[in-house]
Amino acid sequence: MDDLKRAKITRRAQRAQATKTWNKAETLMNDEINETNIQRLQVVLQTFDTKIEQLKKLDENISCKIETEKELESEIVEADDYLSELMDK
Repeated sequence: MDDLKRAKITRRAQRAQATKTWNKAETLMNDEINETNIQRLQVVLQTFDTKIEQLKKLDENISCKIETEKELESEIVEADDYLSELMDK
């Protein structure tokens, strides 16, 4: 398996985890407000921030491996769209 394919597979898995983490945060935000849930939410949001940083690094890594201009442009748009959609939830 080449490096680009491996990086895209890794990013796909990280995207799934970031989405799950955000969904967990949304659930906690809609649950009863108490000290335990607030602490859980803080941990989940820290995890989410870490996932976003990992995704940005993976996107950059993938962009560096792409050789054609058209594929690079498409990759950048896809990466930005995913992060924008996730952050707009």
